[in-house]
Amino acid sequence: MEYGLNAPQDHIKELFGSGRKFGYKKGEIIQRANETPRGVYFLSEGYIKEYTISKDGTEHFHVLYGPGELFSVIWAFLNIKQNVYREAFTDVVVMHLEADDVKKAMEKDHELMHEINNVMMRQIFSLKARVENLAFNNAYDKVAYRLLYLTGRLGVRHDEGWYIPLAFRHQQIADAVSVTRETASRMIERMERQGLIKQDGKGHFIIRDPSGLARTMGVEEVMNTWPHLINK
Repeated sequence: MEYGLNAPQDHIKELFGSGRKFGYKKGEIIQRANETPRGVYFLSEGYIKEYTISKDGTEHFHVLYGPGELFSVIWAFLNIKQNVYREAFTDVVVMHLEADDVKKAMEKDHELMHEINNVMMRQIFSLKARVENLAFNNAYDKVAYRLLYLTGRLGVRHDEGWYIPLAFRHQQIADAVSVTRETASRMIERMERQGLIKQDGKGHFIIRDPSGLARTMGVEEVMNTWPHLINK
């Protein structure tokens, strides 16, 4: 069984191919906080954001699910409802199966179990990166790390560096790292003046120098997380 970001998912796709198919438009809520899921979901197309809402109404962006990922697995195995919202970040297509059907299939098919374990390890990695992100003491490093995370997860090689194909507003960057929008915008403008990043005016970022963006945090320590961004 191959592990890693590009590990095969043939058994997962075959299993969920027998499930119900749902489509959601960008901005539609798929699950609400503390809601009992209908079952386990496989994201076939598009991106879903997971977030919480604080008492003052502030949205705190946690993770971004992409094609090939699963959600509501924790509930299926631990019967724990999560205090999170899941919303279509783009138009999405998800496949749904009852939790018992997924668990029974995993008991019978070890290859399927390995594939699902691989998906869950990748999701744990994403959550680990978020915790590391919030641990930085200054706003510059918080915003820089967030941009590196998005680049490592979504980045496409570009003539000028790495292009993040999904649009992110400054407010979304700010909410993800618990700073104000004004602070996030100042840090982004500073990085742009330094020649480390570029914006297209439509919410897209080009990361021109990932190692330079990581310099104040420690290039080796940070970039070991996304080695594919180095010297490409």
